Formats: sequence, C-alpha cells, structure tokens
Amino acid sequence: MDTLLFNDLLVIFLLSITILFICSRARIPNIIGFLIAGIVAGPGGLGLVKGVTTVQSIAEIGVVLLLFTIGLEFSFSRLKESRRAMLLAGGLQVFSTIAVVWALAAAVGYSSNEALFIGMLVSLSSTAIVLKLLSERNQLESPYGRTVLAILIFQDLMIVPMMLITPWLGRITSSESTLSPFVLIGGALALAVLTYAAKRWIVPVLLYQACRQKGQEFFIFAILAICFLTALFTSSIGLSFALGAFLAGMIIADSPYAMHAINSISPFRDVLSSFFFISIGMLLDVAFFITEPFLIIGIAALLIIVKALCATFATASLSYPARISVAGGLSLAQVGEFSFVLALFGLQNGAIGQTNYQVFLDATILTMVATPFLIQFSEKLATRLGDRVDRFMPCNENLAGHLMPSLTDHIIIIGFGLNGRNIARAAKFAGIPHIILEVNPDTVIEEQDSGECIYFADATQHSALEMAGIETARVIVIVISDPLATLRIIRMAREKNPSIVIIARTRFVSEVNHLREMGADEVIPEEFETSIEIFSRILSRYLVPLDEIRKLALEVRSESYKMFRDLSVPFPGLPDLKAHIPSFEVATIRLSPESPVTGKTLIESRWREEYHTTILAIIRDDTVTMTPPGSYSLEPNDLVVIGGSFEEVRATVEAVYGNPAED
Repeated sequence: MDTLLFNDLLVIFLLSITILFICSRARIPNIIGFLIAGIVAGPGGLGLVKGVTTVQSIAEIGVVLLLFTIGLEFSFSRLKESRRAMLLAGGLQVFSTIAVVWALAAAVGYSSNEALFIGMLVSLSSTAIVLKLLSERNQLESPYGRTVLAILIFQDLMIVPMMLITPWLGRITSSESTLSPFVLIGGALALAVLTYAAKRWIVPVLLYQACRQKGQEFFIFAILAICFLTALFTSSIGLSFALGAFLAGMIIADSPYAMHAINSISPFRDVLSSFFFISIGMLLDVAFFITEPFLIIGIAALLIIVKALCATFATASLSYPARISVAGGLSLAQVGEFSFVLALFGLQNGAIGQTNYQVFLDATILTMVATPFLIQFSEKLATRLGDRVDRFMPCNENLAGHLMPSLTDHIIIIGFGLNGRNIARAAKFAGIPHIILEVNPDTVIEEQDSGECIYFADATQHSALEMAGIETARVIVIVISDPLATLRIIRMAREKNPSIVIIARTRFVSEVNHLREMGADEVIPEEFETSIEIFSRILSRYLVPLDEIRKLALEVRSESYKMFRDLSVPFPGLPDLKAHIPSFEVATIRLSPESPVTGKTLIESRWREEYHTTILAIIRDDTVTMTPPGSYSLEPNDLVVIGGSFEEVRATVEAVYGNPAED
C-alpha cells in the first residue's frame, strides 16, 4: 500500500475530526469545518498533506457521487416542469452577472477581454455546496429550492460556450487551443442522444437484469458504472464530471430503482464528498492572503453582493414574492467550484494573469466559506425584506386579477400541490367555503382561468393572511414543502386567530413535535401516512379482508396520533377536543331511509342506551341543532354528529349506517 497516501488520509481524518468537533460545539456548519481542515492541511497552510493531487482526485469522485444522488431525486419529468425557471431565471442570472462584473472590472482598468472572462468566472455558483446545504435543510422541494436548482443546471450547461470562447479571449489563438469547438458541439449533441436512449431503453433493461442477480454487489457496480461512464463522457467533451453524474442520476430517477440506488451508495457518498470541501480549502494560498487580506476580503464581499443582487433579480423575474427571490439570491451568492476549472483553462490560454488568478481563487474560497451562513440567515433576512415590500404590494393584485372575497367560517389552504388540490376538491364536494394561497404565478393564472378560488400571495406575510380572512376562518391547512415557511405561517396564524384549527403537513415524523409546539393542532407526517398505505397494500396482496385492513389502519392512526396529541399543547383554549381528550372521537353520519333510527325520535331510538355515544348536533338542510332534545325526530339525509370513544363511535356508525366513518 502507498504509505504516503495512507499518511495523508490519516492526517485528513484526524484533523477533520478535531475541527468538526470544535465547529459542532460552536454551532458552525460542517462544510466550514472541512474547508478549514483543507486550509490547515494544504500546501498553503501547514503542508501536512503531501499528495494534494491524489486528494483532489478522491474529491472529484465525492462530487460525482454527491451530484449523482441529488440527480436521483430529480427526474427528467420534474426538470421539464422547471424549464421556464431554467431558461428565464438562469439566463438572467448568468448574463446579468457577466454584464455587471464586466462593467466593474473594465472601470478599474482591466482589458475588455479579461473583464469578460472574469465575469464568466463569477457567474457560476457552487452546485455541490448549495444543493448539499438545501438538502440538509429539507428545502430542495421549496419554491426557491427548485428555482435555485434550475439556475444551477443552466450555469453548468453554460460551461460549453464559455469553454468555446475562452481561447479567443486570451493571447493564444483558437488553432493553438487543445479544445476543439466541433468536439464540444458534437459531444453535446451526442450526449443528448445518448441520454434519451439510456433513459428509454438501456438503463431500465440493465438495472432490471442487475436486480435479478443474487447479491447486492452486482446492482451497486451497475449503477456506479452508469454514473462514472456518463461523467467521463461529459468530461471528455468539455463539460464537468458533476454534470454527467447529475444526468446519470436523473436517468435512473425515472426508473423503479431510484430509491434502491440511493440506499446502496449513501454509506460512502458522504465520506467521499467531504473530500471535495477539504480539497477546496487546500487551494487557498495563506501566504498570499496574508500579504493582501483587505484586497481579497473586499473582492469577496463585492462578489457576494453582486451575485446576490443579480440572482435575486433573476428569481424575481419569475414573479415570486420578495421573500423567495431574496432567499434564492443569497443561496447563489458564492462563486462555484466549476469556476476553478474554467479559471485554470483561462490561465493556460492567457485569458487571465497569474496574480489575478490567485486573487480569484482566494476570494472565491472566502465566498464559499460564507455560503452556509448566508443560507442559514437568508430566511430571516428575506422575511424581513418581504415584510417591508409587502406594505406596498400586499398580494400582487395585478396578478391575482381581483381582490379576495370576504369569507367567514372558511378553510384557508396554503399551497396548491397534490395535497392542496385534493383538499380543495373535498371542500368543494362538501360545500365548504375555501380560499387558496399559492406563490407559483403560473399555477395561479391557470387555476383562476378554470374558476378556482386561488390567489397569488406569500402566506408568510401578515397582509396575505389578513386578506384571506384569517381572523374569521375556522381552519387553515398548510401543505407546502418549506419547513421554515410552515413554522412562520403557524406562528402568525395562531397570533391572529387563537381559536383557529391549524393543520400542517410535514415530510418527517421527527418534525411533528416541533410544529405542535409552535401551535399546530394536527400535524400529518408523510412518512407515517406512507407507511400505512404500504402495509395496507401488502395485506391486500395476502387477501386480508378490506374491512379488516381499514380497521387496522384506523386503529394505527388513532394510537399514533394519540401519541402526538399527548404532547403538551400551549393553547388550552383550543376548540379541538381531540387535542385535549385523545380517546375522544367525533364522526358524522348521514341517515338513509333504511337506517333503523330514521323516522324515530331520539327517545324512541334509545340512542344512548343502544349505541353509548352522544349526539352533539344534527344538521338538516342549512339548520344546525345543537344537543337536540329527546323529542327531536330523525329524518332521511339528516347529518348526525356524534362523539365518544373510538370503539363506541365505530360501533354506532356500523349499526346506524353500515360503514366506518372518518372523523
């Protein structure tokens, strides 16, 4: 075994453990710890690592695996949905950044060619850092997370034309350049054809055969082969390894084997991807930084400001609210790792000088170090700015088309994805007034044309909830993929209407406690409901009777949500009895002409004696009779609201109606 490599890896592991421990106690993101470890161990620091090139090679493998797993979470069908954001916002971000940086660089004395090349370098952001941080914060599915991803993909694709024009910007002519434009263009076309063929025919067959083989090893080697082959091809035509890995992930994402692939490579993905951040830290020349600290820090700060403003402008072009635009802008405020590749290529072709190259490297690394902090505080800063903008443009009424109606006792639905659509459909069916708030302008325009009661508004803003009638609403349902926004909406809704029932959706069971502590009455974790659906389908395959499956699902829900409700609730005046009496169930029965109690008075039906439940109310037409007297006569189509224990309610429903009801 290579002793030098072994020693280098041992130094990296020991140094990283020490620095990560300190960062953990100081609540500093791990990425910062890896960057610091690279700076200390690298040739520009203490020089503890001798084989820097080997470490960088390991780091490239880590980036490939990181982008591959991120691609596994995004299929081509989902990417197609983001094509407007990719072309419009991505194009505006790249070209506006190039134009601003070119103007600033030319103003301080750089030549036009070098100023343009610097603008190209600055326009690229760090795909690896941003996507890793957003993934850790569960924000990749949020509106600004999807927009940021679309812009990052556009940036990676722009490497092709940037590589093409770099030789012309330097002192070396195109004939002397080792990179042929025909290779780039032809390779890009070949990549598109091969990607389509792999997605439709090659990969599904290959993975199917891999899954049929005994042992996990065959499948792991198959997906790694697909990943590295695609990455190698994109690298050979002038694109990045990471872009190829991302494409390979999206190819597999459209197959049934995506989740199995993620689980197979995740054990060593995180370790190898950490080497990327360490290798980036090794690029920092500490001696050069010490000689010009104010210059480098000033340039890094200027780059962050310029990039944040341009990216915010680009995100705002999609008509998103100020909060989402600012959050997206701050997430893209760093210079990316692929700029290092382009910068080195420019240095070789004379597009940038050696001194400016080193200044760029040091300033870029500082922008990367600042990225975790920018993303961490972007939500607070974006929310504050959004509140100020909101005073002047509360809900973008021009896009909404008209003011929101004045409603009472209604449902406010936040988000109009799959869950929001189903809730709205159920509300329509039951004749319950409702209003929908959505931040995707395309969705709002499309649904308004079809007659849906939906409005363009950011529910994290006070005025949006006020215009939606939060003070007179009975229920607010939050079904968005933005954990931080969900928390803010819960907090504001509870402040504005202490008696409103707040129902929130979350991806993970681990988030249930926190959301309930913030004021949510009911929290529906997707993990939990998905598990119920899975075991229900499994039992049906074993021919277990459907009524028994339904009974088991109801019992599991009752027991698990009872566990959630047993948590301390800071609002003792809430009207939802189930939050205070976990064993208390409420159900609604519509009486049919064949029901054994139809045509009888409550006394004649002997309801309490026979069914052991309490009639809370009876709804007939538009009239609600609370706690009806014993002489009240029951008629067909009456809605009878009953309460009692789970077993009593279920027995009553089966006796009176014949089918179990959901509360």
